[in-house]
Amino acid sequence: FGPFRLLGSYLLNYNPDADHGFDKETGGHVRDMNVFKDDDKTAYVLYSSDGNETMHIARLNDDYTHIAQPENDKAVEGVDFSRNFIGESREAPAMFKYHGKYYLITSGCTGWDPNRASYAVADRPLGPWTTVGDPCTDTGSDTTYQTQSTCVFPVDAQNGKFIYMGDRWTRSTLHDSRYVWIPVEFQPDSKIALRRYSNWTLSELEGKGTYRINTEILSS
Repeated sequence: FGPFRLLGSYLLNYNPDADHGFDKETGGHVRDMNVFKDDDKTAYVLYSSDGNETMHIARLNDDYTHIAQPENDKAVEGVDFSRNFIGESREAPAMFKYHGKYYLITSGCTGWDPNRASYAVADRPLGPWTTVGDPCTDTGSDTTYQTQSTCVFPVDAQNGKFIYMGDRWTRSTLHDSRYVWIPVEFQPDSKIALRRYSNWTLSELEGKGTYRINTEILSS
């Protein structure tokens, strides 16, 4: 609601020894980005950098106004930030957490045209991340059902009720682009599925998180 006050502008964390792609001279440039707030209230910013070639994840400070800065003002890779999917050119990061696991859905880079999504799983927000593959299961999976990941938001995180939201870009009239919402289905071994829906209600979210819960109960 504002009023808003500009606190400054700056480059984000980067590895000075890395190949920064198109940003040959200076790292820390930001393209597609998102934020994630963990259960312990620690927040993270996710951003494509190194010329859009590498996905970075960095901790924010306690009031979410800046990246977390150690006392010597030199962020440490693996502690304050991480570089992920190096050289894979992933963008449109959407992170969420369920049952102690972190999930990250990303898109390839094909401009306004949709492409196949990929997701990864980790035990902590900075990783390391294990790429699982395409979360989509049905016809149209090669374009993520003609969407690009925007976010995954909880309806009832405790019971595994999450909704994937994707941009459906209209190249000729970008202002008329729409959103597509799809239930997230959790499966054994920390896997997820996004199935094709034409019409659905919130009742479809019932039972989508029981796979992991039942697996944990049986294994204990």
